[in-house]
Amino acid sequence: MVKYFLTYKGISGDTYLFEILEAGYDGEPTEIHGYVNHNYAARKDLVQPTIASSLDISLEADETLTLQDLYTEEESKFKVRLKRNDQVIFYGILKPDGIWEDFVSNRWEISMDAMDGLSILKDLSFVKDDGTFYVGKINQFDALKQCLHRIGYDLPINISTELPVYDGFSGTDTVLKSVLMNADRFYQEKQTNQIMDCEAVLKSVLEPYSATIVQMNGEWWVFRPIDVKNEMDFYRYDGEIKTDIVWNAGLNIGSHIDQYEIFHANANQKKSINPSTQAFRVNYKYGTVRSLGYNSDLEFVGGNLDGWAYDHTLAQPQDGGRGLKITGSINE
Repeated sequence: MVKYFLTYKGISGDTYLFEILEAGYDGEPTEIHGYVNHNYAARKDLVQPTIASSLDISLEADETLTLQDLYTEEESKFKVRLKRNDQVIFYGILKPDGIWEDFVSNRWEISMDAMDGLSILKDLSFVKDDGTFYVGKINQFDALKQCLHRIGYDLPINISTELPVYDGFSGTDTVLKSVLMNADRFYQEKQTNQIMDCEAVLKSVLEPYSATIVQMNGEWWVFRPIDVKNEMDFYRYDGEIKTDIVWNAGLNIGSHIDQYEIFHANANQKKSINPSTQAFRVNYKYGTVRSLGYNSDLEFVGGNLDGWAYDHTLAQPQDGGRGLKITGSINE
């Protein structure tokens, strides 16, 4: 159930909804304020097996809404979901990172991260839900599914139909369900807990196909980067339900303002207006005889400009009592 939520609009006009979910929570959701940035990890090479994604989260807290429950409970208790125009673009685990509270202000900022879980697979052993080992044969799809399940949540898994197949394969399902692996290879020494981690198991499944896994739109996608084109066919597995879907991978880069020709550039292009006067200063080299701040408005008080001496034949107070008007000149 949703415990906290925030909404905001991006500079492109898209509406974003960020939700923090807690299992078993049955109260009303509380609106909070802040902002969220969605990021993908830098890819080192084209056929990198995993591409992790994350959220950088900044939330506003105060004396009445401290949000302390978000960083005092266990890490995996809270899940997060980010939507753009009602379309889920990220689902993951809340991971508090840095929290600080201002001693002199009644409002402060809480910073934390959320991760899709691919980056923590190396810390998770490849075991069953009850902690026991796999024995005998296990197909590649079940191994991949269990690795993702160990993160702590389950999402639909989409597998490209263009993964390479072996000679004689004629199935209507993903080839990963037909290729079996010996489970003993995942456990070097069971007695000393030398168990292969989930990241290593996932890589052993994907690397022979030069495939990559990434989370997009709140689902897992397995494909080969060299197969990416405008339309791609996938097998979609949502629990026990399998469907065939078509993914539109086309993307327009840039806003194409005023229908100008599109040119490649290695940096963002922008319009700017520079100020005509960068700075204005008055410098009194030797100081002043009297403080300029004593009566800077030349206020007309009681018939005289209080604190100021002037020649009545050359100047007179302005109507309204502030400032002087010149009425004569000095002939030399």
